[in-house]
Amino acid sequence: MTDISQNIRKAFDKILEPLTSVIRRELSAAVAKLHRIDFARSVEPGMGGSSLYVKELTEKLSFIKAEILSRYNLGDYGRTWVTSIVKFVMKTFVLHISIASPLGESGKLQMASDMTGLEFALNAFIADTTQNRRGGNLESTGDEYKALRAMR
Repeated sequence: MTDISQNIRKAFDKILEPLTSVIRRELSAAVAKLHRIDFARSVEPGMGGSSLYVKELTEKLSFIKAEILSRYNLGDYGRTWVTSIVKFVMKTFVLHISIASPLGESGKLQMASDMTGLEFALNAFIADTTQNRRGGNLESTGDEYKALRAMR
């Protein structure tokens, strides 16, 4: 990487740091709502699908993509920035879901459903911004994705 591109990256980091902090705080708050769910309670028949916190997280990611990312042309840095957000969400989710309790059999099924919903949301978030280069999928994010898959 040349000195010029390093300087540009540092400038982007400095400019986007407050926005990144707010985004991370909002996404963390949505993920933390999983602790409000009783994963020990039986799920009523026909009540499948993602939990409310996953739906909220999906809405926040859609908002970020539509209202923030679509307004700025950050080029390669944009892909790096989006990937860092995706990695943060996966890491935060794995940390929270791993300590969720109490846990019953139906709760385990609900967690698997929530993980699937999270994967779909993150794939949609990362798709347009990285698909053209570097794979553009969750597998390309590395260890965070492996940890999420291992939780299943």
